[in-house]
Amino acid sequence: YGRLASGSTPRRPSLTRRPSAKRVPIFSYGEIAGLSVRLPADGKTCGPKGLLVTDALRGQWAHQCGVQAGARLIAIDGTRLEGLDAAEIRLAASRASRPLWLDVQPGGHAPTGDALSGAHLLL
Repeated sequence: YGRLASGSTPRRPSLTRRPSAKRVPIFSYGEIAGLSVRLPADGKTCGPKGLLVTDALRGQWAHQCGVQAGARLIAIDGTRLEGLDAAEIRLAASRASRPLWLDVQPGGHAPTGDALSGAHLLL
């Protein structure tokens, strides 16, 4: 896991500084980082676990950083998503500066069935 800039190749983490086992920072200059998340249902807000990652597009920055379906998106450009509804999350994503920073917590299994239903956002 690590931070990537457009046009670069993934690097191994520094031996002197270990990346957090709890978060994967995604750094992308491109229009998208390549991950899809399920937004909260109408009238609901994002919980403390973040948004469920439903897909990581092969070859995009998020995928190259090791993000997989089942992970959780915690923050967009430093804005924590906990307590935000779908409209506020869309607004945070549209206002995010470039390069785009996404904090993702790895883990979980790829979602299936009802876990995939509802509105999604591609980042």
